[in-house]
Amino acid sequence: RDPAHAGFDTLEVWDPLGGVTYRPFVHGEPDGGFAELTFCVVRSDTQVRGLGTRLMNHLKAQLVGLGCNSLLTYADESALGFFLQQGFTDSVSLPAARYSGRVKEYDHGRMMQCELHKEMPYTRLPHCIGTARRRAMSEWVASGGGVRVAAGGAKKRARPGTGRCGGGEPGASREERGDAEGGGEGGGEE
Repeated sequence: RDPAHAGFDTLEVWDPLGGVTYRPFVHGEPDGGFAELTFCVVRSDTQVRGLGTRLMNHLKAQLVGLGCNSLLTYADESALGFFLQQGFTDSVSLPAARYSGRVKEYDHGRMMQCELHKEMPYTRLPHCIGTARRRAMSEWVASGGGVRVAAGGAKKRARPGTGRCGGGEPGASREERGDAEGGGEGGGEE
């Protein structure tokens, strides 16, 4: 075990479900520290339940507390989608001189970086997003956004992703909104 690494896991009645290990580089770093995510795993029979996202959010919060503003990892092809969902990009802005020779390089992996922001409530993100979503939907429904009056006075339900809430300005044509179907009935407010 490398004493420079730290980590934590998630358990369900003492049964490990997943975990992460990381290596922080915070002392003497110009412009804030960074960390290397060295291992991230969620047991295969418990995936797609949000455990990986929760682990990553707790890791990000912990790293911000340590003074890190970037998280680096080498992702293999099978994990790219997960890391992209977690805010990683393969456009690494951290100068290579800061991590070269310190961060382990892997064959068949892609170097990725996630910018960390001290203002972001990482461990409360699901709650914050849910609250914002409920507020936006309430405002949309209260403004009449869920119903439109079609020719002849018949009321029709707008499809999600059309009208006020998605894909363009209210009143924009389907072509202006980039609607793939173009023209026709059943869209949002036109």
